[in-house]
Amino acid sequence: MINTYCKDGKLEEANKVYKVMIEKGTSPGLVVYVETLCSWKLEEGLRLFSAVLDSRIKLGVVIFSSVMDTYVRIGDLVKSVKVYRRKLKEGISPNSVSYTILINGMCQDGKVAEACGIFGQILKCGSVPSVLTYSSLIDGMCRIGNVKDAFQLWLLQIETIEGRLRDAVKVYIQMGVYNMKRNQIW
Repeated sequence: MINTYCKDGKLEEANKVYKVMIEKGTSPGLVVYVETLCSWKLEEGLRLFSAVLDSRIKLGVVIFSSVMDTYVRIGDLVKSVKVYRRKLKEGISPNSVSYTILINGMCQDGKVAEACGIFGQILKCGSVPSVLTYSSLIDGMCRIGNVKDAFQLWLLQIETIEGRLRDAVKVYIQMGVYNMKRNQIW
């Protein structure tokens, strides 16, 4: 019901249903929060997020990332970073999406050095940056005239992709050597 009301622009009705659910001890659930935030009802979505934080309902990385992205889209990097720090404080580890949101926001705000620091955190924890992560950082470097480093980062991206491709080819060949059927689990 909340989702339908939000899509129809009936935020007061959606809020009433939300309040009734909370009063009756029912958690609206992750989907409701994400859909409200993603329905472009910015003020209502952010107000709902604040209410949920105050209620101590356990939120996941998806909700925090959605709010971070919302703040980046409206140009408020400071609040996006605050949400990121709150997520860490809540014990929720960042994922590729939340890293990319931060990097993108920092690059849009001209804070490419800080974005490079976040990129370093991705590599340090053993994660593989996504194509969007690379694209955001390369774009940020080019915007400030750092084309040389942008090119080096692009080469790193290509190397990473090719490295995985070489590994995949090796596995595929080994499957044939051991008479294993390809594209089947058993």
